[in-house]
Amino acid sequence: MVVWDKSEAANDVATGARIAGPNRAIGAIAVASNGTAVGTAANGTVTRYNPHTLQAAGALPSAFGAADSLRFDRDGGRLLIESGDRTLRLIDVATGTAIGDPIPVGEHAPLFGNGGQLLRPDGREVSATVDAGIAIWDLEPRDWQPAACTAAGRNLTRAEWTRYLGALGS
Repeated sequence: MVVWDKSEAANDVATGARIAGPNRAIGAIAVASNGTAVGTAANGTVTRYNPHTLQAAGALPSAFGAADSLRFDRDGGRLLIESGDRTLRLIDVATGTAIGDPIPVGEHAPLFGNGGQLLRPDGREVSATVDAGIAIWDLEPRDWQPAACTAAGRNLTRAEWTRYLGALGS
């Protein structure tokens, strides 16, 4: 297992030996339990790194401001990016694609940039401090249909589903 330290160096956990680095171009750092390593750069990009060499291995989508923090779910499949433009972005790490649009948090959200945003360990929900308190987003597609019908106060017709929610798929 490899761990990054505060000097942006990669170290072998078993021996403590330095494997690579330091790489001072890396800002915020996150390493998933499966070994996936990501870091941010001053220009806002989020980059996947080889955890053994600290060499860049490809960019991931990020929001439109410098990424402030990165959080993986338990298995490293989803990455939550907290950005200086006061948005959150969720990434499917395996495909390197964004899941949905950036989530706006609000101008006066307390704790933004200080750990107030969380990705549930199983990757099913994101919680964030927002101007009015705390918001929770359900990320599980199978929950969306019942939620849409509850919001409408009835079952949606096939035509309504296609018109308003067709982009979500069947």
